Amino acid sequence: MVFISTSLVLASLAASALAGRGDLRARHEKLNRALHERSSLALKANYTGSDFMDTSKWNYFTGQDPTNGKVDYLSLTNAKKAGLVKSSGDKFIMSVETGDLPSGTDRKSVRISSVQQWSSGLIIADFEQMPHGCGTCDTEGVWPAFWTVGANWPEDGEIDIIEGVNTRTNNQLTLHSGGQANCTIDTNPPLVNGVSGYLANVLNTQCLSTADSDAGCSFSDPDPNSFGPGFNAVGGRVMAILRDDTGVKMWSFARDDVPADILGGAPNPYLWSSPRAFWSSATCDIKANFAPQTIVLNTDVGGGWTEGDLASSGCGSDIASVVADGSNFNNGNWTVNYIALFD
Repeated sequence: MVFISTSLVLASLAASALAGRGDLRARHEKLNRALHERSSLALKANYTGSDFMDTSKWNYFTGQDPTNGKVDYLSLTNAKKAGLVKSSGDKFIMSVETGDLPSGTDRKSVRISSVQQWSSGLIIADFEQMPHGCGTCDTEGVWPAFWTVGANWPEDGEIDIIEGVNTRTNNQLTLHSGGQANCTIDTNPPLVNGVSGYLANVLNTQCLSTADSDAGCSFSDPDPNSFGPGFNAVGGRVMAILRDDTGVKMWSFARDDVPADILGGAPNPYLWSSPRAFWSSATCDIKANFAPQTIVLNTDVGGGWTEGDLASSGCGSDIASVVADGSNFNNGNWTVNYIALFD
């Protein structure tokens, strides 16, 4: 009979596990190299100006706010009458009601979602202006977001591209998964085009979200001009999100840093620098956790995150008075130059 040392067996198993993870990482790096050799992606859809007021292309949500905001989302017809949506040439402007209201009245706003679904490829969105709060509590209570979501939450997933509340100045980028398969942030991801996997700071690594625990797995953009007044002061930004076999990547480009291939209408994300955020498919099964998504743009008023953040922002905690004061929403505008899909 041959006796084998238990310690040797355990060491062998550990080595095998590490080797397996190393093999997986190597496969992902090989895939990244193969994708790097791809040509630019083909344009699938491009929305500018009045396209956002075409209900064959964009839906206007009029239901009760799922995040419990003090908001009344309007139909296209009513949003036009209220002056909350308009186009100016190729620009689309989407606003929040600014007049004073009786205490306890919901504030009128707009939430739109694309008819076109997105399950792979690239989204590029050029924003000249976004709603925001600031240190003096001007427009406190505003919760702007640009995101994608599946038909059923959280089972079909959610991807937050621009999001924050109140006086925040740093954009938060988040994935919410429903638990169909494991999904976490890989804190040591494969290289992207031979450079660092991501530039933003990791906030939470666990993507699983439920009604009682919905933080998701998120990054905070270290650039103070990535959200809010700084975003607007520099003329906005160009956001890009890529979903492919390697995972989900997001970029946030200042005006002077927009890649030439985007400006030329033939983007090739496989040639760009490091993304702000990267959720590697090595630690998150993207296909299992994220069904086809619609693209959403909205401005919430109040709501769970906003109200919980008010006290820490120095803006007080009386959400009813915040919502009633129209001057709090003077900077509650989105100005969109375009949103385009490539595949």
